[in-house]
Amino acid sequence: MSKYEPSNQTDKSYDNPGFLHDSNGTTTIDLRDVEEGKPRQEEEEVSYWWWWWWWWWWGNSEANQHNDVFLQCLCFCGFSCCCFLFFFFSSVLFLFFFFFFFFFFFFFFFFLILIIIIIFLFFLLFFSFLSFFFSFLFFFFYFILSYSILFSSFLYFFLFFFFPMYSATIRMSH
Repeated sequence: MSKYEPSNQTDKSYDNPGFLHDSNGTTTIDLRDVEEGKPRQEEEEVSYWWWWWWWWWWGNSEANQHNDVFLQCLCFCGFSCCCFLFFFFSSVLFLFFFFFFFFFFFFFFFFLILIIIIIFLFFLLFFSFLSFFFSFLFFFFYFILSYSILFSSFLYFFLFFFFPMYSATIRMSH
């Protein structure tokens, strides 16, 4: 047993100098953590364990199973919106810097530079709109298909369980 390991003795023998014992001799306090009568203040590390726990709980709790499709649609539509905003603002910034830093140096090639900028801006906007449109289309159809499966399960329930039981009850009553 090392100097700083707690002893399992329940008597009041203070044979372990690294620890103080309370009145019943079971609880121990490491003296390395005590400085001038106050506990040592450690710097708190920034951890995000609670976020991962919330993410796990959201996907695994029974109360939130119905939120999976909505959460995925929300996350990926938000991601596609962020991609669109990134492409849009990057193209605007590119246009701004190109005009202000290269216009005076390439004055004689102004029309060529303008055509290149317009083509670049057009392709950026086109692909950003395209990515947003296809992501929205994909998750829209994902949403429709997932709820069509839910609807078909209700349909199977009514066709193969509810209506036969109902008709059997009607037949038994006559």
